[in-house]
Amino acid sequence: MLRRFATTSVAVATVLCALLLYLHTTTLQSRRNSDLWRSDQHSHIEFARKATETRFAYTGDRNFMPLFAFLQAALNSPELDDEAFFERGKQINIWLSIVAIACLGIIFYKKFSRLYTFYAISTIGFLAFAFKAPFFQPEVLYYTLFSCAFILSVETLFAPKWYKSVAVGALFALAYYTKASALPSIGIFSASYAILLFAKSYHRQLNREKVAGIFFQALAPLVMFFVLLFPYFHESKIDYGKYFYNVNTSIYMWMDSWREAKAVRAEIGGEAGFIHLPDDEIPSLQNYLRKHSVEQIFERLRNGSHAMITSGCLSQSSMHFYGYCSQVALGIIVFCVFLPVLLRRFRREKLRHLNIYCYIGLFFTVNALGAFWYTPISGPGPRIILALLIPFFWTLGLVLHSKAIQDLRLQLFGYQIKLPNLLLVFLCSTLFYEIIQVATWRAAEMYGGK
Repeated sequence: MLRRFATTSVAVATVLCALLLYLHTTTLQSRRNSDLWRSDQHSHIEFARKATETRFAYTGDRNFMPLFAFLQAALNSPELDDEAFFERGKQINIWLSIVAIACLGIIFYKKFSRLYTFYAISTIGFLAFAFKAPFFQPEVLYYTLFSCAFILSVETLFAPKWYKSVAVGALFALAYYTKASALPSIGIFSASYAILLFAKSYHRQLNREKVAGIFFQALAPLVMFFVLLFPYFHESKIDYGKYFYNVNTSIYMWMDSWREAKAVRAEIGGEAGFIHLPDDEIPSLQNYLRKHSVEQIFERLRNGSHAMITSGCLSQSSMHFYGYCSQVALGIIVFCVFLPVLLRRFRREKLRHLNIYCYIGLFFTVNALGAFWYTPISGPGPRIILALLIPFFWTLGLVLHSKAIQDLRLQLFGYQIKLPNLLLVFLCSTLFYEIIQVATWRAAEMYGGK
């Protein structure tokens, strides 16, 4: 009884200290973010004001998605001037980030060990959310919804249930209502069931009932996704001529630079002007492929990845050097160290979980390539690529807590120690260094809005 009380007291004290340190860090970053006209923040403020004035009938000009603006409109005070609205909106987003971290902490704790949960949530909180929360931007909300959709989709593939599939579709829909870049991932999830059909066929485990079940699991999230988004898609079709119209994913990503995008937008009178251009002048995938060679396409991806990695990971003088890169790099190294063990397990399974591995691989590949591709438009900041941080640590947790890895032991000073636990202690020690750097000077000097 006494031991349990002591353990609980230490846990509560640790959480309270972490919360106070997090609030200190976000306060430093909030002071750094003093210009509401920077990084599209004023546009989000105007969106929230219009949502309030129209009683949430206004859903945007298809540049920004409506969920974050609706949330700010519901929690903020419309009678405030722009500066006060901005400051209160930042505080709302900070407390929203704390709720998100708490929810993620519970999710990780239910799946993984206490030490890994502490490590992963601390990395996410101090090396990502602390920089993104004190902004009038939807990133924290998007990262949370998008990551929860990924986590549930992986768990659904491991243990399929109809209600899980429906919930996956709902979470991806909410993520899409926050940022349109969530769209490809719901398609990847449903497509992974085609690989499951192949694996079942390989093992001769298919019958009519199982085929029907697999089709239901594949279609249920898509149906829920489109049911929840149909009003928005229908409005887009009426006003812009396309169900999936979004100026970022439909137009800007097919331009070569933000300078070009601004010049064309000014010439045609704003985002809505694109729909009045002739088809051969509207930036699109077809027109981009027609005007660019394969070498130019690969060069754009290479330059985008190089710019993002350099600014976020290699240049310590960069305004985007938050510190998360060291933890991601160490996680990749840990994964590579254990890769032979994982491959042996994969061969023993004989395609049993092939669809899960393919889904995770495609999820990271498609979203990372999308971030690299969009870099000429968005700049080298980590705003887009950070959406993969929480899914990365969830995947790393699955690797470290798999039976094949947990069975690995290391003889040290006459004691047998689990190798994953030893690695986690090392990872936590490197994380403390990064958190100290963030709390003492990075949060005060680096600008987290890009």
